[in-house]
Amino acid sequence: MKIKILISEDNTHKTKLLINELKDSGVDEDDILVATNGVETRRALKDNAGNISLLLLDLVLPNREGDIPTAEVGFEILRQILEDGEYHPPANIVGTTADSEAMLTLESEFKKYTTQILMVTPDESDWKFSLKKIIQRITWSIEQPKDHLVDVCFVTALRKPELEAILELPINWSPEQSMGNGVLFQGMV
Repeated sequence: MKIKILISEDNTHKTKLLINELKDSGVDEDDILVATNGVETRRALKDNAGNISLLLLDLVLPNREGDIPTAEVGFEILRQILEDGEYHPPANIVGTTADSEAMLTLESEFKKYTTQILMVTPDESDWKFSLKKIIQRITWSIEQPKDHLVDVCFVTALRKPELEAILELPINWSPEQSMGNGVLFQGMV
């Protein structure tokens, strides 16, 4: 199985930066899809249902060609994927932006739906490292035997209150297993 990536981005310069970094990380350019607005992103999600390993979603995106980019478009796409189930969810969704003001304004709301946001600019290098690590993790998970995959891993420092809160989740937990200096619980939904 190959990694298929959807870049949802209206800025061609930022798109080129992302594509170049993905190619440097070993992703074949033929496996990179680009959508420049909300309509194209929704179409790509529908046409590639179940095959998107990573969605790189701009924080501020136009809905259609010629529209003014807004944060509402990105939020609506996330909501349609994660709450409404209108589209098969990509295995990973990461926000992207080159706008530090948008990052400050939208970060907390956007992160409710995604794991991280990358500040993608030519001057920054942190995003490159993070993107490489994301690609490595996706590649590793694809290459692993299917009987050893884990969808979510919780690591807590304290039994109370963190571990107790995790164990309250609606998951069928295994009995506690001692790990020497820690404990392990495995669960199935």
